[in-house]
Amino acid sequence: MQAVNKYRDTLTHSGEIKDLKHLRAKLQKGKRHYDRQDILLPEMPDGTPVTNYCKMIVTCLREFIEAGTALLPKAQID
Repeated sequence: MQAVNKYRDTLTHSGEIKDLKHLRAKLQKGKRHYDRQDILLPEMPDGTPVTNYCKMIVTCLREFIEAGTALLPKAQID
């Protein structure tokens, strides 16, 4: 979660994550038609696709919430 907080703080204060690769395409001189495989999806600075990074955050957050709620006292229903 420290890396997540670092990225959050960086976005908040500077508006940009250094070395983040934005959506882009492989361009070739003279090529007139581009296909889906020519589009490169955004990547985190370490090369992780942004979609995978977001899924990892959701998974970690869910595990954190589940672990936290397991520590709560059990409700007593009379």
